[in-house]
Amino acid sequence: LIYVTGHGGDQFFKFQDEEELTAQDIADLMDALYAKKKFRQALFIADTCQAFTLFDKLTTPNVLALGTSLKDENAYAHHSDKDLGLAIIERWTYAFLSGYHDRSNPQTTLHEIMVAPFASKQALGAHVGIKEDTSARKFKDVKIAEFFGPKKGTAGSKRTKAPNVEISEASAVNVPQDTYPTLPRNLQVNTEDSLDWHVLERSAHGEGKVSPVNEEEDYSSGSNAI
Repeated sequence: LIYVTGHGGDQFFKFQDEEELTAQDIADLMDALYAKKKFRQALFIADTCQAFTLFDKLTTPNVLALGTSLKDENAYAHHSDKDLGLAIIERWTYAFLSGYHDRSNPQTTLHEIMVAPFASKQALGAHVGIKEDTSARKFKDVKIAEFFGPKKGTAGSKRTKAPNVEISEASAVNVPQDTYPTLPRNLQVNTEDSLDWHVLERSAHGEGKVSPVNEEEDYSSGSNAI
């Protein structure tokens, strides 16, 4: 799954108004990934102005591509952040995420959740374009679950706790204490990205201990666009 959003035009996509990614760049990228067998089925989504023109040069097998606007059409923001003074998410992306979380199930197809709700230009102020001519499987064939994991609260959404690993004294390797960098006292490392990360705490006496963090918490992904 590849997703891009931001400033776009006829066959180009801009990064910070300094660099551009062209339709030919995308075609070359997908050809290279396919040649190296990096995917069996790819989904490329572009949510920009004139987004569908980014796929004008694309001929790679097994790639499904979706652009949220056609040539000479704009993609519009759903809402802005007053403090940032920026649009933070596009209309298509916002509507797709809402539909995915509220109405999809494991049998929902890409077409049902990404294409069909936007058949009318009134929904987005633009037309959604799809490219599937080089793929044996079409948007109506591929399930959303193939690219997006289980939703929060559904079966399979909880990650399994990693099993404990025991190391016998006979197999243990003695490593000199000064091999590891000295950690500052009272150091605490936190992360919210994995259920199996641990917190390393060092007391005022220099004694360290490891304890599990958020082992039972569910996580769900989101998407921001600028």
